[in-house]
Amino acid sequence: MADEKSFENDVRKLRKRRKRKRFVKNLLLVLSVLVFASGVYFSRGLWLPYLEGILERGFSNDGDAAAENFPIDISNRSNVRIGGMENCWVMFTDTSLSVRDHNGRELSSVYLPYSSPVVETSSRRALVYDMGGYNLCVVSRTGEVFSKKLENQILFAVVGENGNIAVVTSTDKYASYLTIYDKNGTEVFHWADGNLITAIALDDSGDGCIVSSSYVLGGRFKSVVSKLDFSMTEISAKTMPVDTLCLDVDYTRDDGFWLIGDSALYRYSEDFSLIYTYEYRYDLTQYAVSENVCGMIFNPAGTNSIYLTLFDAELEQPTEITYNEEIHSIEAYDGKVFFNTSTRLNSIDSLGMLVGTSPLDAECESFVINDDEAFLLGYRSINRAELTIHD
Repeated sequence: MADEKSFENDVRKLRKRRKRKRFVKNLLLVLSVLVFASGVYFSRGLWLPYLEGILERGFSNDGDAAAENFPIDISNRSNVRIGGMENCWVMFTDTSLSVRDHNGRELSSVYLPYSSPVVETSSRRALVYDMGGYNLCVVSRTGEVFSKKLENQILFAVVGENGNIAVVTSTDKYASYLTIYDKNGTEVFHWADGNLITAIALDDSGDGCIVSSSYVLGGRFKSVVSKLDFSMTEISAKTMPVDTLCLDVDYTRDDGFWLIGDSALYRYSEDFSLIYTYEYRYDLTQYAVSENVCGMIFNPAGTNSIYLTLFDAELEQPTEITYNEEIHSIEAYDGKVFFNTSTRLNSIDSLGMLVGTSPLDAECESFVINDDEAFLLGYRSINRAELTIHD
């Protein structure tokens, strides 16, 4: 009998030990999950941009939706805008922004009831803001990233390659006030110099930008470009004032930059030294700039000619081409200049050599380029064209 009781006690002890082991094992498992989840959460700022990039590159609809949707009818729509991203494009119509693939299929859509929408794009994100209003929204290929309602009116805004956005607003204290938001929508920098901020270029690293501010002196516009480092409160560098109203600034590949003025073009080096100036002989009607290439359209008064002037960041002498047909729109992309007439869309290099072309069967108001394809915004529809590449 004693042996039987001893056996039962041993079994009970064994069961208790097993229960304790299971409890400790489960507790350790839960703690491991909590530690891992905490690490993922607190390090999200490091891995989230990479994950977002993978999702955006890999996102696609299934094969059942492969039917092409071009041309897209916009005859009954308002506020139509388009913009280009990497491997996709965006279309704003009425009160929504949709992201679409090269066949015109909708990948995502966001409701944005803006009265004066402006669309700005980088390779991975689109920024839509209500000019003169208070709202903005940042969208990726897969949907909304973040949106904001600001306290002050938005004058203009731009989006950088790393996801930063720069927003210029008017305030009670300043005519224009710059705020930088990071890729998650968090405020990281503020700046104002009391003058009118007219142009901004965000660097690809997300660490800083160049910003142009303009003022009037002696009845003439003056513009100064300042270099801002988001980790510093003081200006890193700035140019001497130039006699023009700055319309745009953009980095070159050697870390210099262009200053596009209303009366002249300026090319600066990395140390903010002026390399050369090109003063316009005629009225500037359109321009496009992207890294090492800049294209400008001039319309001399009293003639039917159109001058397309091309600038290479590595050359001081421009290339000038004369056309007798109106140029409706111009874009710069991947070291080339694209422009369309009523009948053709052409691509040329910085020396004016034709590198691509496509016939147009309808008038095109504007367009965006995505590799060898163009998405054309007409007056009644949006269409797609493939460029025939010339060797």
